[in-house]
Amino acid sequence: ALYRPGPLESGMTDDYVERRHGRQKITYPHPSLSEVLDETYGLPIYQDQIMLMAQKLAGFSLAEADILRKAMGKKKKEIMVSMREKFMAGCRENGIPEQVAVQSFDDMEKFSRYGFNKSHTTAYAFVSYWTAYLKANYPTHFMASLLASVQGDLDKVASYIGQCRRMGIEVLPPNINESEASFTPTSDSRIRFGLAAIKHVGRGAIDAILAARKDAFSSFFDMCRRVDGVDRDTLEALIKAGAFDGMGASRRGLLMHVSQGIEMMQIARHERQSGQRSFFGGPETAVVDPVITEEEFPQSELLEFEKELLGLYISADPLDQYREVISLYCRPLASTSSMREAQSAIIGGRITAMRRIATKKGDQMAFVTMSDGDSEAEVTIFPRVLEAAGGTLDVDKFTALRVSAGRRNGEINLVAEEVIPLASLDKKLSLSVSVTISEDEIDPDRLVRLKEFLSEHPGDAPLVLRVDSEGGRFLVRAGEGSRVSPSVELRRGLEEIVGSGRVSVAAGDSW
Repeated sequence: ALYRPGPLESGMTDDYVERRHGRQKITYPHPSLSEVLDETYGLPIYQDQIMLMAQKLAGFSLAEADILRKAMGKKKKEIMVSMREKFMAGCRENGIPEQVAVQSFDDMEKFSRYGFNKSHTTAYAFVSYWTAYLKANYPTHFMASLLASVQGDLDKVASYIGQCRRMGIEVLPPNINESEASFTPTSDSRIRFGLAAIKHVGRGAIDAILAARKDAFSSFFDMCRRVDGVDRDTLEALIKAGAFDGMGASRRGLLMHVSQGIEMMQIARHERQSGQRSFFGGPETAVVDPVITEEEFPQSELLEFEKELLGLYISADPLDQYREVISLYCRPLASTSSMREAQSAIIGGRITAMRRIATKKGDQMAFVTMSDGDSEAEVTIFPRVLEAAGGTLDVDKFTALRVSAGRRNGEINLVAEEVIPLASLDKKLSLSVSVTISEDEIDPDRLVRLKEFLSEHPGDAPLVLRVDSEGGRFLVRAGEGSRVSPSVELRRGLEEIVGSGRVSVAAGDSW
């Protein structure tokens, strides 16, 4: 009942938590409501409580209270006016102060707009516990079922597969010999993509494929000879989605020979219907497939096929080309929830979703979802930053954002201050490199190694040593001759000298 937009936006959820933990005083609009609101720490959360409040304060019958509840929930103004008058009159008769009566009615009206009845919330709670148990104890089967429930919605499929990856569950690409109609767990940590989740592949075609697949198909053309009822659009979708990968033919070659496959399908169908001996030979005759020699599409085109038909990149991720840049310069998205209020950071990844809205002044702002391959974060883009970004900010763009952390509804909210294409991130930022080392680890040999290594990576970024001692940490800024060029190689080399996790690259001066 509390984890819904209304209670979250009103602050009631935070008040409930604070009161439950004894950090906020429990108060009641009127002493007569203590029994009604006791179990929810003085806050009206359930619709049942709205009805009981009307009964306690204004003497409503339960039938009248139910009429009030319905009118409030559906915003029926005429009924609301008459019910308010009746409520105020009843409160006066019961000696309820007018200020309390007015405030109580206003609160009841506000809360009833999004309130659940208690039995409804109880049912939701049971479902929540059941599904949480299944997800915790049978994660692969749970996620396979979840994917199956949304397989007609490519956006949701892509979102849940992203969650699978974060959970360490591998989602295998579609395979004509191994995929079932739906998503299927194949081991404790693997799920096979379902054929029904491929765009343009219908249930009739899937049933025909599964019925003919008593033995594995040896090739695309073998499938065409054995399956009936699959049209060109379906064949092309299966090819583009990679369902025939691993059979020795390129997707480009198969697409160029689809017509031959359809011709084989038609001949085989005619022979089955007429009872003729197979044109392709009897069981003892080996049928030779057409030779496919065409080279494969560039990987970028293969990935676009997958995005179009599966809703996501599955055989590879275009973000891979920026992994090192993100690792070197950007804060992991998984850690943004622990940022301090007003703290700044650079984050980077692919924009997976973008929602534009108009402000009261008519300007455009946006909410974007960014993924770095391991986690996701939502960022608010206000009009000034959105306008300055131009075309560099859109779905599937590889982007870095300079963000600051604010707080909304008790949670960290990221707000973009600048949009930077990932490809030019290293040129755009003013960077510094910091190395953390313990005082007792500083010895002549290590200093010599450090100096020699730094001389091999000259650049413009200042170097700061953070030395931990018994008296605390003190900073040592290296001289101008020790400026370096930030890179993955630099960080790896420094970590070999001072230890893993002790080297960081930051935007701005670390001094």
